[in-house]
Amino acid sequence: MFKEDKDYPGTQKLYLNTEAEETMRILIIGGGESGKMLTRIFRRSGHEVVVVDLNSGNLELITYENDVLTVTGEGSAVSVLLEAGIRETDMLIAVTGDDSCNLLAAYMGKQFGV
Repeated sequence: MFKEDKDYPGTQKLYLNTEAEETMRILIIGGGESGKMLTRIFRRSGHEVVVVDLNSGNLELITYENDVLTVTGEGSAVSVLLEAGIRETDMLIAVTGDDSCNLLAAYMGKQFGV
């Protein structure tokens, strides 16, 4: 849940509750260590998570450890984002090792109203 950051007016912090007040659909682009950690946190908080990654091995491990949908592909490609359900997504987090992919994925999320 995002809340106003009192230390930095005009900015927000993300607070992760152990129990979700409302379930969100979260799209995580990147199945590396950061993506795995975020997937665990959000699933334990009761959120629906979809993970996109080029490496099917990463996705197999994530699926084994968590009850999530995964999509193999480039996280900044429109077709992959549509397959991952970007139109129904409440939050997009891009944590690949490629800054240009992260930036483009975030931009595409904005274009789809995320």
